[in-house]
Amino acid sequence: MTLDDLARFLRANGETKWADWVAQDAAWIRADDFHGVRHFLRALGGQGSLSDVLFNPGNGNAATLEEADRLNAELVALTTTGYELAKSLSRDVEARA
Repeated sequence: MTLDDLARFLRANGETKWADWVAQDAAWIRADDFHGVRHFLRALGGQGSLSDVLFNPGNGNAATLEEADRLNAELVALTTTGYELAKSLSRDVEARA
């Protein structure tokens, strides 16, 4: 559900590329396809990643600095929770192997 919430948040705020990415990951995970976990974790690393998304009036994706602060805080909270859950699933799968 966290990834679904993240995908909805991203879509509602104009980040459709990342919304589609995360929604696909959520679908794979619901189907018990571990690829969704790996794919989501890849979204959070490296240049041009989801971690680089920044809401800011200068980027055209926030109306005010106050709105940007709120959006960035929500993005961090959702991605952090998603990361922690994905890492936990990853550790569980590795422990079973």
